[in-house]
Amino acid sequence: AEEYQAQTAQIDKLITERDQFSHELLQALCQQPQENTPQPSSAAKSTKIPDPPILTDGKNPTFEGWLIKIRNKLKVNADHFADEEAKVAYIQLCTDEEASEHIQPQLEEGVADPYTSHSEVLSHLQSIYEDPNQVFNTKNKFKKLFMKPSQTFHKFYTWFLHLFSRAQIALSDLKYKLNNKLSFDLQRQVIAQFHAEIPLKAFADHCGVVDQSLRAINKKQSRACAPA
Repeated sequence: AEEYQAQTAQIDKLITERDQFSHELLQALCQQPQENTPQPSSAAKSTKIPDPPILTDGKNPTFEGWLIKIRNKLKVNADHFADEEAKVAYIQLCTDEEASEHIQPQLEEGVADPYTSHSEVLSHLQSIYEDPNQVFNTKNKFKKLFMKPSQTFHKFYTWFLHLFSRAQIALSDLKYKLNNKLSFDLQRQVIAQFHAEIPLKAFADHCGVVDQSLRAINKKQSRACAPA
């Protein structure tokens, strides 16, 4: 009986020591610096959009189209550029030949008046390639624009809206001007819709449907009249 009691006491002592050791070990682990704990990753960068084409002479690609694309690139992927210097360097990489030569002097080392922002580079290029009489010239093009009989309404309307957006024409006049520039055959077919109180888009959609129908009828008529 005494031997059993001694063994029991020894087991209880071992259990107590085990629990104490476990407690001390747990405290020691909690106090250690979390050097190996994975740190949360930085915020994911924006999805990279395609680079703009290389600007050379402002004609192919056009400066206007290139400017829109490079502005979108610098805005959408702003987190890919460390600072303004990186943006300026990127713009330089997107130019070549004549366009590159225009901005080269202010990019050279030690120049007295270097670019300090990407906006300055783009403004410099704008002063060279943008037409100062753009609005005036576009108004003249818009004035001369008329839908040709061989032209689909879709192609005509695309060019119509392009010139309108650049010619600074009052939106309230647009439906009237669109109707006056349609081919005579199409004007006859849409006269009721023109006088109806409907917005420009609805009128343009109707013109597109009628134009397609007229072309299908004319094509069918041509086949029927063709000699056997």
